[in-house]
Amino acid sequence: MLTRSAGILLPISALSTQGGIGTLGKEAIDFADKLKRAGQTYWQVLPVNPAGKGNSPYQPLSAFAGSELYIDLQRLAEDGLAERGAIPLGESGYVNYAAVRSVKDKILRGAFAKFTPHKDYHDFVAENKFWLEPYALFMAIRRHYKGKELCFWKTEDRAYTPSVIERYADKLKAEIDYHKFLQYRFFGDWQILHDYCNSIGIKLMGDMPIYVSPDGADVWMNPNQFELDEDYNPTHVAGVPPDCFSETGQRWGNPLYRWEVMADDGFDWWCQRIKVASKLFDALRIDHFIGLARYWSIPATSDTAIKGRWRKGPGKAFIDAINLAAGDMQIVAEDLGLPHPAAKRLLKYSGYPGMKVMQFEFDEGAEPYSLTKNMVIYGGTHDNDTLSGWYKSLPQDRKEFVCDYLGARGDNDVKNRLLRFVYASPCDLAVFQMQDILWLGSTARMNIPGTPAGNWRWRMKKDAFDEIKIENLCKLAQLYGRTEKDNGNKI
Repeated sequence: MLTRSAGILLPISALSTQGGIGTLGKEAIDFADKLKRAGQTYWQVLPVNPAGKGNSPYQPLSAFAGSELYIDLQRLAEDGLAERGAIPLGESGYVNYAAVRSVKDKILRGAFAKFTPHKDYHDFVAENKFWLEPYALFMAIRRHYKGKELCFWKTEDRAYTPSVIERYADKLKAEIDYHKFLQYRFFGDWQILHDYCNSIGIKLMGDMPIYVSPDGADVWMNPNQFELDEDYNPTHVAGVPPDCFSETGQRWGNPLYRWEVMADDGFDWWCQRIKVASKLFDALRIDHFIGLARYWSIPATSDTAIKGRWRKGPGKAFIDAINLAAGDMQIVAEDLGLPHPAAKRLLKYSGYPGMKVMQFEFDEGAEPYSLTKNMVIYGGTHDNDTLSGWYKSLPQDRKEFVCDYLGARGDNDVKNRLLRFVYASPCDLAVFQMQDILWLGSTARMNIPGTPAGNWRWRMKKDAFDEIKIENLCKLAQLYGRTEKDNGNKI
């Protein structure tokens, strides 16, 4: 169960680190220290899997693997696998993914060439064989196809079969071993960060997309568990129906699960996925939780979400299965979206905390006084504008309502009042994006839903989360009972 606490949402990619993107090295350790001094308990991240199309962490190339972009290059140097000194692609306010991939791939391949497998490595490979072997083969074949999407591969290569293994295992052995090495380094770096965070009382919260990429290893590994045709192309895809935000709905394009097939083996794939996540995280947010009660099924041939239909999700049996797999890991349900009795019943059955987004609480017709204990309240999520950008975009009458409700003395007082509103709420856990603690404008927004490019790029500038902000946040956390009082800051 959650206790009354606070946290910050900051993707690993957004850490201020040399090399053009955040990594799991010294800067991550330093940020954890700052969270502790700021009276925080949770550090929430976005999905850490290898990002797929559009660099989106919600279109991962694997539901199990970690992104090689987050491997700490300085630690590679300390282990004698890379050159010490400055890394190309230094400080920048935004990630240039193409440049980062190019530079880091050269360094990582050089490190792999110097690497001698040892017992820890072999133990890691053996422990994770069920997903690591097919993932490494998939990535090797993907490079063989020069990065082309799975639908452009030869039909006989579009699924993980004995003939594919026979065709490529020896031919691409060096590339396969390279991807195993990358995963060994990622999970090693993550374990160091996780252990350190826990040692100072910081809990890591992950984020699990409910669906996987149509171009990823998961569909390739388990085609029978997805709605695919004889050529391994999706027959139906995920999305949401038309609503007040979009007259054509949202067509996400992810292949849908064959839930009845998954139920036959006790949702084993999902249980394995949850078990791996439980090694990485102390808490886990499951994205689009309402899709487990009922989901929108769109014919793959349809260009919009209009022609979809509602279908029943896996429900209580699924919850029972993943609860056993999760162990002590706290699960949080992202239950945003159109409310439905079936989704409400499933959430109640699970006992998971649901979510509230403060920005939505001030929409016309919303009830900002309807917050309850077993919830996680966010100022905004990765899909929202920053709080500063949101407030500036409001029409004047809504600004006046926000100020009146919060007791703010004009625009300059809004930031402080918003922080207090969220921290004072009865919700067990209060989470702000780092951009909102820094009160950054819309240019710091992480994602604009429905836009295919230019997202997931924002990075925090060095020393932006300074001691003044840390102390002020700690005072608020202590004032509203969200932290212990002996964390090193005086009030």
